[in-house]
Amino acid sequence: MLYIASPYSSGADSELMLKRYLDVRRFTAQLLMNRVWCYSPIVHCHELAAKFTLPKDAEYWRSYNEHVLKRCDTLVVHKQDGWDTSEGVRFEIDCAKANGLQIFSHYPSTPVVTFIEDYKSKDLQL
Repeated sequence: MLYIASPYSSGADSELMLKRYLDVRRFTAQLLMNRVWCYSPIVHCHELAAKFTLPKDAEYWRSYNEHVLKRCDTLVVHKQDGWDTSEGVRFEIDCAKANGLQIFSHYPSTPVVTFIEDYKSKDLQL
C-alpha cells in the first residue's frame, strides 16, 4: 500500500488548502484508476474535517497518520508547493524512515503514467 504525503495546512489559508486538496485528490484518483492502491490522509479526511469541524492542523492528525503509515510499505511525497516546509510531510517522511518504508517522490508536473512506470521499476527514491 502506498501512502501519499502532501502539504495541507502549513501556513495556508482556506483557498490554498482547497487547492492542495484538489491537486492530491486528482493524483490519488489517477493512481487508483491504474490499480495502484494508495491512501492519502488529505483526500480521505479533508471532507470529514470540513463537514464536522475537525481540526486541520498537523498536530491533531499526527497519531492517526502514523497509525495508518505503519501499515503501508511505501511513502510517496507528492511535491506540490509547500511540501518542503510542511510539518506534516516532514513527520511522515521521518516516520517512514523509522519504519523502513521505501520513499519516493512525485512532482505534480510529472505525468502520472510516468510516475507509475518509475514506481513499479523502483526508480524514484527520494
